[in-house]
Amino acid sequence: MPFATTPELLRELATLYRRIAELEAGAGMRAGSGAPADAAREVDHLGDGLHAAVAEFSDDVIGVLTPAADILYVSDGIERLLGYRAGELVGRNAWAFVEPEDVASMASARSTPLDDGVPIEVRARHADGSVRWLEFAARAWPRGAPRLIVARWRDAQRHRQPSAAGSDEARRAAELRRSAAVARISQLALGLPEVQDVLDAAAALAASALGLSAGAFLEVADGGLRVRAASGFPGDARGRGVPSVMTLAGLAHASGAPARAPDLTRDGRLADALLASAGAGCALAVPVRGSGRAHGVLLVAGPAPRAFEREELSFLETVANVVATAVDARAAAEALRGRERLARAVFASARDGMIIVDGEGRCVDANPAAERLLGASLDALRGRRPADVLQTALDLSGADAGQGVATVATPSGARALEWALVPGILPGLSLAVLRGRIG
Repeated sequence: MPFATTPELLRELATLYRRIAELEAGAGMRAGSGAPADAAREVDHLGDGLHAAVAEFSDDVIGVLTPAADILYVSDGIERLLGYRAGELVGRNAWAFVEPEDVASMASARSTPLDDGVPIEVRARHADGSVRWLEFAARAWPRGAPRLIVARWRDAQRHRQPSAAGSDEARRAAELRRSAAVARISQLALGLPEVQDVLDAAAALAASALGLSAGAFLEVADGGLRVRAASGFPGDARGRGVPSVMTLAGLAHASGAPARAPDLTRDGRLADALLASAGAGCALAVPVRGSGRAHGVLLVAGPAPRAFEREELSFLETVANVVATAVDARAAAEALRGRERLARAVFASARDGMIIVDGEGRCVDANPAAERLLGASLDALRGRRPADVLQTALDLSGADAGQGVATVATPSGARALEWALVPGILPGLSLAVLRGRIG
């Protein structure tokens, strides 16, 4: 049976497993060791098959998870990556090892059916207590009716070291990370119904793709800005107000152009409490401009001074454009739903009878006033012409506007009606307006 996960469900699961890990740490236990003995559900064919032998020859770590992220199999390379033996992790939950700041973005990025192997970078807790950057990709299996998650982990720590930053290999890896991040955020923008999930993913994935530790989306609010999505900032950052003056995000918003701070300790323009709370040594901010208005600012930051390259700025602007398109699309969809609700309210409460008919004059919908005038229910009228249900010559077919008078035999007696036909309200549909004739 196909499974489906949502960002909200994954965040709830992740929060639960993170809390369990915190309780274990408080008791001096290793993450996952407090699970019941029968939770280590090693599946024999996962550990002994040809795929397991192949996985052991890979520099990457391969794992098989349940949709809820319980680890069913993991290759022995996990010990090199995170210091745990594979047998220690079988039956544990992978969410317990994810840093709390990355939970929201990872939940958004990993929700199905959008999850399709596009890599993201997240921070995980090593057995020695340190935090390591990992590149993570996952894909549902089997394709037709997925029951499991096949996952791949790779060391992402090396390319974050300053000594590797200038090498050709590091530059190529950086380009791939940026391309993957844009692809993933675009995929989420197209597929996720809630804009908050897109903002959470953009804040985290944009920072991660640039090798930075913190990212945020700040929306325009109350004469300034307010943090709506954040990753790598303190837990109370979301909802925090940010002034438009003497802050990097404020500069980007006010100027409508990117703002850079390669070395925050020497930047006399700023007194930025938000960046200070993240221990930032550098930061980059770009405005998020929508259709006809500014939505806010996308901000990324890292702990050490850094000169941002043109390609990095272009990447962040691309992400900002994707975010703006997502916000605009959802605003347009909400506006359309609002107009539909208004039209439905007018249709339902109008004193005149209204019938929506197809090109053959068959009823598609009718309001209560039309039911009263015709003496017939919507269920009786739907899919039929008035003359199929009632004794009447009323004919509402045709593609041209028209009006006239007709008599309808109702249970309470004959009734004269005035009618008018408004064609083309939607492709193939017309609106007929009915009114009782006086005199």
